[in-house]
Amino acid sequence: MDFGKLTNVDNVDFTLPEDHSETAHTWQLTTAQPKPLKIWIGCPIWAQPAWLGQWYPKTTPKTAFLQAYAQQFNTIELNSTHYHLPTFGTLERWVMQTPENFRFYAKVPQELSHRLIWQGQAQTMTEAFIIQISTLGNRLGGVFIQLPPAVGPQELPTLLAWLKSLPKSLPLSVELRQQAWFTTTEPLCTLAQELRAQGRDLVLTDVAGRRDVLHMCLPSPRLILRWVGNAPHPSDAQRIDAWVNRIAQWQQLGLEEAYIFVHQPDNIEAPQWADYWIEQLNQTIGLHLMRPKRYDKQKGQQTSLF
Repeated sequence: MDFGKLTNVDNVDFTLPEDHSETAHTWQLTTAQPKPLKIWIGCPIWAQPAWLGQWYPKTTPKTAFLQAYAQQFNTIELNSTHYHLPTFGTLERWVMQTPENFRFYAKVPQELSHRLIWQGQAQTMTEAFIIQISTLGNRLGGVFIQLPPAVGPQELPTLLAWLKSLPKSLPLSVELRQQAWFTTTEPLCTLAQELRAQGRDLVLTDVAGRRDVLHMCLPSPRLILRWVGNAPHPSDAQRIDAWVNRIAQWQQLGLEEAYIFVHQPDNIEAPQWADYWIEQLNQTIGLHLMRPKRYDKQKGQQTSLF
């Protein structure tokens, strides 16, 4: 991910901000006792040849990369849908290559998020996208729309109108990028309240060069986090540790689900940092998430993680 990327992060303050006021309101609406926390952790890609012999068996053909990935992680940030819609056949094949509890989290096509919605011409492509992505069935964890930097609070009425046009059954999250969303209180609060009413979410992005997008606003008891590391910088482990502690606090307040997508500069090291996330969550919260296994550190056949 190039967004918010810095060449030197030595002087970045990675301290997690306090919860947004709307997050506090979410916890006020959550009156039940803390529930078992459902967590999905994965990477933004599966087609990575550098993982052969490390995270995939050495002889894995490219056509089986997804199947090998899904034996290691239980979700994927599906960025390819941002650039083109997969065919029905491709989506059906993805379902066949993944286990029952695997989840795809798909990005809304760029043609919609960057052009058609704001031109009032989104209906046809929106319907096509929903029909196609629904082919994933229960493998679809959700979709997220990444608003371009040009889209700020002045477009809130258009965004809300598009959101209301979507089926209520479609789980959707919104990622904000223009700084104006965070310089005043009202736009983000208004959007969060509307998303809460619809049972939808905001994406949190933790990246070095744009600390403002880490707004800590959860309209629902779900966390959708795009975490961007800077390996081999030592701050990565410290940042994950801080996040795990915050998630533990949120679980006690009512957090029910979390999707965590682990990015690194070239993503070659993304699996080992996803594994560190899992290890720390298991130790701190007492979860039993299955950790990925490395083929270059063990002998014999790897067993299924599902």
